[in-house]
Amino acid sequence: MSPQSMRARAPNFEGTSQKSVQDIAGCIGSKLNPAKMPISSFPIEHGTSFVLGGGMNNADITIDVIDLGAARSVRFYSRKFPISFIPNKSIEGKLQSCL
Repeated sequence: MSPQSMRARAPNFEGTSQKSVQDIAGCIGSKLNPAKMPISSFPIEHGTSFVLGGGMNNADITIDVIDLGAARSVRFYSRKFPISFIPNKSIEGKLQSCL
């Protein structure tokens, strides 16, 4: 499933923070273990996106960090439930700790 297809659905998790996009993205990048699955990050409008798993057209997970002006939003999308190699609750906990 592409990141765009995932974004068309409601996120599995959404949180907000007063931290900068760079601080949140750096924390997320360090908390997610690339040894368990491939991870890519790239700029998106007003933020950064992380794509984990099968690549840009077949992602397992998409995480967007978006600058909303007064706050930053972190949105986590998952292709399927549960993801066998990383439980969703584990990812949500890691994201929450970065907010």
